Amino acid sequence: MHRSSHFPSFSSRDEVLSLQQHKIKKILHNSYRNSSFYQANFNKSGVTASDFHCLDDLDKFPFTDATAFHSGYPSNFISIPAENVSRIHVSSGSTGRPKVIPYSKNDLNTWSKLVARSLEFCGVTPQDTIQVTFAYGLFTGGLGCHQGAETLGASIIPASTGQTQRQIQLIDMIRPTVLMGTPSYLLKLLDKYREHKRDPRLTSLRLAIFGAETCSESTRKEIEEGFNVQAVDMYGMAELMGPGVAQESVSGKGCLTVWDDHFFAEIVDPVSLRPVPLGELGELVVTTLSKESCPLIRYRTHDLTRFLPESENFFQQIERIKGRTDDMFTIRGINCFPNQFEEIIGQDPRLNQRFQCEITTQNRLDSLTLKVEKSANQLDDHSEEVERMLQKKIREKIGITVNVKVVSQLSETNGKIVKVVDLRS
Repeated sequence: MHRSSHFPSFSSRDEVLSLQQHKIKKILHNSYRNSSFYQANFNKSGVTASDFHCLDDLDKFPFTDATAFHSGYPSNFISIPAENVSRIHVSSGSTGRPKVIPYSKNDLNTWSKLVARSLEFCGVTPQDTIQVTFAYGLFTGGLGCHQGAETLGASIIPASTGQTQRQIQLIDMIRPTVLMGTPSYLLKLLDKYREHKRDPRLTSLRLAIFGAETCSESTRKEIEEGFNVQAVDMYGMAELMGPGVAQESVSGKGCLTVWDDHFFAEIVDPVSLRPVPLGELGELVVTTLSKESCPLIRYRTHDLTRFLPESENFFQQIERIKGRTDDMFTIRGINCFPNQFEEIIGQDPRLNQRFQCEITTQNRLDSLTLKVEKSANQLDDHSEEVERMLQKKIREKIGITVNVKVVSQLSETNGKIVKVVDLRS
């Protein structure tokens, strides 16, 4: 059982729920009083903060989505005076208009402690050296993980993303024990080792922590076997705080423990927006309980997951993210998710699990081109054969005909590949 200065000590689940109820009541009152967005949103729905008496009452309040950040863009969503804003991050904008996300000093302190808690939860200690390959700057991944590792007391290599050969040199020279980054970038590092005929299993690394993208089990397996490490997921979202919202442990893979003392989670049907039965897949909705600068009430993350039994620490647990509702696209009447393609691609060792779905319209019909990166020195003259095999497997398993194009490298934004590019008018 995890107990340290970064973990609150709860004696029961009821104690957790009582804390959440108290914090939600406070956040509703503060948001209505200080945010013009929430004043308008509550008034439109005919509710006031006084309508909340117990956790079930939260269902009376309207959902919040990404458009909230565009209300009076970029400042009307902020719930604290401008002079109390200590830092501003901006989301990558990979799924739409970039979101401006302010932080107070208390927000930054809370965020650092949550990331420290997440790191400790998956086995990182102050004796570890962490190489952070998330992008630094406006993106929350780099600085968020950096300040959390600092709070924990670990040593940090602030490598940021890119300069892959230099990343390998840093691993060789400084011998870090923990590697953090997006799944697609960790695969790229693996590929660079293979390109230079080097064995990545012989590094000093023992743990890989990935985030910022959905990751299939086949991708996790390739990272673990490729580097000879354990690999776990750190869940977060810039709007909610950044990385450190929920964490997977080495002993509990497939399951994310939500830090319930700072986030209240719901799972709803993406269409009806009603709660789904326990254990069923739905969209994760989160209310932030500690964020001062721009608290989020019933925020639609568009991430697909399901509730699992609570943890031994009485925290709620969810299944690792299975995909996104806004990543779903329809081709000729068939609903598709990127993770379906990822599972199929992962079965061929000649390919990296780095891909992009490009949707266009040709002769009045939707057309999908699947671009996939090849593994270094694996394909040579066999690209056409692999393309045909992938087309066949996708047609058999998903039921659609796609164009497949094997490429040497896909472009990235902040170390991430945009998996769906919809160019239809």
